[in-house]
Amino acid sequence: MKKYRYIIIALVLGISALLFSVVSAQEGKPLYSSCTFTFKIKQTAATSAGIFDTEGRLLKTLWSGVTYATGTHKATWDGTDDEGRPMPAGNYQVKVLSNNVKYTWEGVIGNTSASFTGPTVHHAHERILGVAIVGNKAYYTTGFNEQGESNFKFYTDKPQSREVISQKGISTRLLATDGVRVYWAGEDSFNNRRWMVYATNVVDDKETLFDHGTIMITKHGNKFNSSLDTVHTKISGLAVQKRGNFLFIAHQDINEVHILNKSTGSFIKNVFVSSPKAMCVDQQDNLWLIYNKEGKDVAEKFSIKPDGSLSLLHVIINNLIQPLAIAVAPDNKTLLVADAGISQQIKAYNNLSGAVKWIMGEEGGYAQSPDVTNSKFYFSDMRGVLGTTIAFEPDGSFWIEDPGNSRLQHYSATRQYINRIMYLGTSYSCSVGLNNPTRLFSDYLEFKIDYLKHLKPDNGSWTLVKNWGYVVPANLNDHNRRLIPVVTLRNHRTYGLLYNSSKHNSQVVELPVQGNMRITDVALPSGICQLNADGSITQVGVTKPGQPLNWYKYLLEGFDNVGNPIWSKSQLLASVAIRTTLDPIYQPSPINLHVAEITSSGIILAFNAARSKNGNDGWHLGGVKAGNNQWLWRTALSTSENYSGNFPTDGKFDSGNKVRYAGSTSLAIGRNIFWGYHGEFWKNSQVNKWNHVYDDGLFVGQFGAIGPSPNGPISPYGMAGNAYAASVVKDNVGNLYLYHNDENHHSGVHRWKITNLNTITEQTIPVQLNTTTQNY
Repeated sequence: MKKYRYIIIALVLGISALLFSVVSAQEGKPLYSSCTFTFKIKQTAATSAGIFDTEGRLLKTLWSGVTYATGTHKATWDGTDDEGRPMPAGNYQVKVLSNNVKYTWEGVIGNTSASFTGPTVHHAHERILGVAIVGNKAYYTTGFNEQGESNFKFYTDKPQSREVISQKGISTRLLATDGVRVYWAGEDSFNNRRWMVYATNVVDDKETLFDHGTIMITKHGNKFNSSLDTVHTKISGLAVQKRGNFLFIAHQDINEVHILNKSTGSFIKNVFVSSPKAMCVDQQDNLWLIYNKEGKDVAEKFSIKPDGSLSLLHVIINNLIQPLAIAVAPDNKTLLVADAGISQQIKAYNNLSGAVKWIMGEEGGYAQSPDVTNSKFYFSDMRGVLGTTIAFEPDGSFWIEDPGNSRLQHYSATRQYINRIMYLGTSYSCSVGLNNPTRLFSDYLEFKIDYLKHLKPDNGSWTLVKNWGYVVPANLNDHNRRLIPVVTLRNHRTYGLLYNSSKHNSQVVELPVQGNMRITDVALPSGICQLNADGSITQVGVTKPGQPLNWYKYLLEGFDNVGNPIWSKSQLLASVAIRTTLDPIYQPSPINLHVAEITSSGIILAFNAARSKNGNDGWHLGGVKAGNNQWLWRTALSTSENYSGNFPTDGKFDSGNKVRYAGSTSLAIGRNIFWGYHGEFWKNSQVNKWNHVYDDGLFVGQFGAIGPSPNGPISPYGMAGNAYAASVVKDNVGNLYLYHNDENHHSGVHRWKITNLNTITEQTIPVQLNTTTQNY
């Protein structure tokens, strides 16, 4: 018992010593009291607030995007910064930012559809590839459209609204009709070695079932019950007799034309033809075929024997440069051929004799100038052939795809322009003239914008005026970096940038008032650079934790004797230490081209567009004062990569929801900052969200759209795919307009109008953080 008594005494003494040690350690320790402050709201508004030190650095964001009603309100700061560290006693400032900014999606530029939203909008990844007309129904196809449909129709008296024809899973590229069925030829959307033909009935648009058709299931499980000529070679031409019973399918790569029974789908025979391409059947069921004869592409006419054999009619057109498409008028008198190369024209011939009747379009097309007119066509350019299609209406008027300008043109039988269908298809480059906001660029297309008119497809609020793409060589044709940016400099000449893939830098081009683009031998410095409105260049260095993030500036010094810009040597603009991966370190990206935006307060932006991984849930947007070496503020704090839930409405950066490619770019105009989030694969869909931040680092608002589910609405309000090329401009009354690209959803350049910017108000409230000492 004595032994246990000693053990108990020892334990008591040990515990007493431990308690004495704890009390001694805590005695005199400073403890922080919470800091309460009041602020006033004149009218109900969205608010954000933060704690700043006396040098204007944002230490902690208290809240973002919270609506407060009119009146006086109280709030509390717990004395810590954004990373939970206690701040020393002293004087601080609370800034409360309030606003009633309004964000309105106005629609798109470059799309003539009657509606901006909904299933009737003309939109697709690719342009219109083929058209066939039965009565007042015009059927058309658009090629690859991911897992979406690619077969559509419109009524010729209402061309600005479309209807979907068939199911998903096939990229249809050619079509032909006999008036009873429409025959479609294409490839599995995700296996371009599987080609086929199938048909739909004109009366109800349902799939035609052939006695000799076979089932084809595409890679993603879409089923076609009655496909024909299922092969592993590209289909290059398609035609069908109207009264006869033959269907013709050309395979250029294997020099064959396959002839099938159009009613049963049974195979009749193969005919050897050298490199067969486009085909059509005239009103007498004779076949016109473009093919290679003695090393040159010609168009030749054949009659069809009862066994399906081709018989020469000795009518041949051999004065063509690069024939692409062919069609015969309803009266059987005129044959039209679209001729590319140095021609770029529509050529008409007598269908019986082959004699020339007339030629339509300026010879050379856009090789001569970039000016867009209805009397010019863009069938090919320096980089290759684009292709086209021709289709007649019963009244003899005809539709021609002008592919380089993304428009299907309609002309009368006497060749007078009537109207058009236009949509832009997939585009990843968009910019607005830095010193002239009326100049909008989508890839190489230039639009003139009239801000005095409400945005509509047919009221002159936008006009396609130039196409600069004809002379661009392949090595300057990066689809993410086409004419970003465009700026008119003090010599009154306009310049743009194209990315040189062979030299890995941005090359300067000039867009002259008269004539085509001039490609200079001047390039921006190597590295990550941005051309600014004043002609200067800003450059950001690539860094990692432990190294400083540096910005440099090159001043525009003048121009050489041919008008090329000359820049100074680099000057250090700002430098900030990168402490951890939580800082907004710029990540090199081919889509984030606004790498050194500067606000009117001299705040330089750093934006990390990549999703946070491996627990590095840091900030994605930061601001540094020019000439300084510290973060003035950091915002857009990341969610966890494991986050699953709604898209953050308070300006956070969503790294969760299974997103792969998250942010897009950051823009600055005045004191306003916008950063984008395109969110590819976010919840197996996409996102088009834009966050508005003031240049004190506080959140203003958010606008945009969440992508639909696979079975969701078509062309929903404000939605765009991979919207990462953007520009923001200001009109003469203080409103802002944010423009951005679209991959498919609306097939045009989106425009958001941002108003009520004068409601942005900053309240500054002095506060003092005190300490107390707790004794035991």
